[in-house]
Amino acid sequence: MTSELAKRLGVEQQFTEGRTQEEWMRHLYAQSREAIPELPTFEEFRKQGIFKKRDPQGHHVAYKAFREDPQANPLTTPSGKIEIYSQALADIAATWELPEGDVIDPLPIYTPGFESYQDPLNKQYPLQLTGFHYKSRVHSTYGNVDVLKAACRQENVDQPA
Repeated sequence: MTSELAKRLGVEQQFTEGRTQEEWMRHLYAQSREAIPELPTFEEFRKQGIFKKRDPQGHHVAYKAFREDPQANPLTTPSGKIEIYSQALADIAATWELPEGDVIDPLPIYTPGFESYQDPLNKQYPLQLTGFHYKSRVHSTYGNVDVLKAACRQENVDQPA
């Protein structure tokens, strides 16, 4: 679908780099095999339909030391604990000049993003193109959790036909 949109917008060659969907799958799979040599060949993978690799370090537990002994292993927050309210964000919100509509809140709240489906421009421009939001993380949050990186590789998504 995105290739067809690129074609209609006159940028198909730049978008696809001259590769078909099949060629892209093979290309990306070959790159993955360089990083993980034990991956089966592309043809074998298509027959299997799945490949699982366990993290050799075992299951990662976030904040393990803190959870085991919070007194001896405090977090780097002002209280040394998990904090819901952020005084640092409250200070920023009180002192920064923000563009109209921008919000910094010391509590975790929902704030509609710009150019979202809630944007008034949506009435004039109803087609919205969005990027794929990967399932194992939010932006860079959780991007450094080894067990998620091992279980949900972002670099390659292969679905045999």
